[in-house]
Amino acid sequence: MKNCLEILAVSILTIAPLTVIAQSNASSQLVPNAEIVHTFVDDEGKLYQQRRYQGIIPSIRDYLGTTPPSKKTKRAHITWVGFQQKELYSRIFVQTNRPSHFTLSKPDPLTIVVSFDNTRIPRMNERRDLVTHAFQTRVREIRPRNRGKKSELVIHLSEPAGYLYKQNGSYVFIDIER
Repeated sequence: MKNCLEILAVSILTIAPLTVIAQSNASSQLVPNAEIVHTFVDDEGKLYQQRRYQGIIPSIRDYLGTTPPSKKTKRAHITWVGFQQKELYSRIFVQTNRPSHFTLSKPDPLTIVVSFDNTRIPRMNERRDLVTHAFQTRVREIRPRNRGKKSELVIHLSEPAGYLYKQNGSYVFIDIER
């Protein structure tokens, strides 16, 4: 029987038809019925399983449920840590309940550390390691942690890679070459 990581490596992503309504400020609004469907296929190419992705997708589904995270907390909160495969790079994204100050460091060629000042990760789900080595990526794993009054993501790479980062509102994006 195939283990889950092998099956994930051959997943196919399908985006159901989306309806986007343009707004005057050049942003867009997504109609809530949009769905992202992952179809997992085994080595023989037979359909294995279909399931809906229920997590955060930057600029498509910015929060879970019916209300956005509260911005009225004493310290900023990391509300989601995500991983996306793009054609030329792998993207790690961090969502906070409000824009937060952060720093990046590279203590060695195989490690990138993203530190968020005066921030915490309140929910256990966001503190879980993201194991990504089954994908075609140099990102081996992502380890989110609370460290005193800071929070940090330790990104472990399988081999040295270039990266770019940016902050866009309450998101921080780290793009790592594949």
